[in-house]
Amino acid sequence: MGFSFFVIAAWFYWVALEFGVPAELHQHLHAMQPGYPPAFRWLPFALASAYTAAWLALIIVLKRSKERPVIVWAAGLTAVWGLIAILFVGWLDVGKSYRGMIADMQRSLPAKYRCMASQSLGEPQRAMLQYFAGIVTHRTEVPHRRRNCELLLVQGDASEERAPAGPWRKIWEGARPGDNVERYRLYQRVAVKGAN
Repeated sequence: MGFSFFVIAAWFYWVALEFGVPAELHQHLHAMQPGYPPAFRWLPFALASAYTAAWLALIIVLKRSKERPVIVWAAGLTAVWGLIAILFVGWLDVGKSYRGMIADMQRSLPAKYRCMASQSLGEPQRAMLQYFAGIVTHRTEVPHRRRNCELLLVQGDASEERAPAGPWRKIWEGARPGDNVERYRLYQRVAVKGAN
């Protein structure tokens, strides 16, 4: 009964997410992950239907035995996790992925630049920057990795901007959709008049 409840709940939330019924739940889910485009997709629907049908068939066909509780527990857990992974992976990805944020940042990059430095940028974020945009940053915190770059990407808090010292101007600021904590700011070195 417990696993069947979660299977029904997964479908209920999916209908609210994709079709807007009930409207209050639809709005709540989209407020949690702004930017998610609701749309019916055949492949996730077919796979989730197969998981649900397999779960129901197992419940009906499985006879009473000593092994039944273990089989039901394992199959129920598989069905619930499968439904969550299949039906909600796109919704979760919108809020957790750096793809949109990095694409937005790329539109602000100058046409030509030698390199990009980074300050307080975490290793996962550096990896995502390289994966999505092919940009390798040079960490300012590591002395042997420092470079005299024209661009500097700084990871910080949304509530407080710590602009780098020196002749820098901010050319872009952004974050992942729905993320009110992390903020990324891109600075470009300003050419100082009279410098060689």
